[in-house]
Amino acid sequence: MDLSLHQVHFAYRGGRPVLTGLDATLADGQLTALLGVNGSGKSTLLKLMAGILPPTSGDIVLGAPLEQSLRQLGPRRIAHHCAYVAQNTQPPTLTVFDYVLLGRLPHQHGWSARPFSADLDMVEQSLRHMELIALAHTPMTRLSGGQVQMAVIARALAQQPAILLLDEPTNNLDPKHQVQLMDKLSTVSREQGTTVIFSMHDLNLALQWADRVMLLHQGGVLRHNPTQQLTTADLSTLFGMPYQMVETRNHQHWFWPALNGSLK
Repeated sequence: MDLSLHQVHFAYRGGRPVLTGLDATLADGQLTALLGVNGSGKSTLLKLMAGILPPTSGDIVLGAPLEQSLRQLGPRRIAHHCAYVAQNTQPPTLTVFDYVLLGRLPHQHGWSARPFSADLDMVEQSLRHMELIALAHTPMTRLSGGQVQMAVIARALAQQPAILLLDEPTNNLDPKHQVQLMDKLSTVSREQGTTVIFSMHDLNLALQWADRVMLLHQGGVLRHNPTQQLTTADLSTLFGMPYQMVETRNHQHWFWPALNGSLK
């Protein structure tokens, strides 16, 4: 399922505009990285796409087979199609299994409904996918920060979303687990056709996995292109400092600030 932004504007009440005139379609079944400086609106945009915040003006539309605006859908209907993972989650006093089971609520008839066997199977599948089976009966409050993050993503996967929205998903993870998580998200996108949209400050980690990049700059979209079309000029404009690119022997591109005293 793709997701389209149509002249999306947003400002917090009484504040200056955060996003202005966003027009873009985020492609079905691909990984899109949202990049920008602190305060550029990445987290705000993810909340808009999750239906947590309404646009001040403009529209956000979920594509085929739904073809409906988020404005026309209630929270439960949105949760059928979109799952959102925030930057930081305070772990509740639930076991990992029960916490991930919360992801099945949008698919149940009433908030107090008993889970079906299909719900339990999906929870087990999500736990296995995130390598949390051994911790299934452990209280969330006893997990490390990285394990909590994995459980939060497992809960989102249990929703079976067509669109997965993640705000800084590699927070609290060491480099090995960052790579493992991005590999898992890539697998989910490839095998299940899930549209994955994530924000990230680690530029090169994002670029190794993203199919497309959306650069947010001064409230608008500076670029929304395939990752391989990203240039040092784009990044220099985005971050307000010169960038250089290094190509490895296996033709991967790595981008680094070209400091040379430029920040003095």
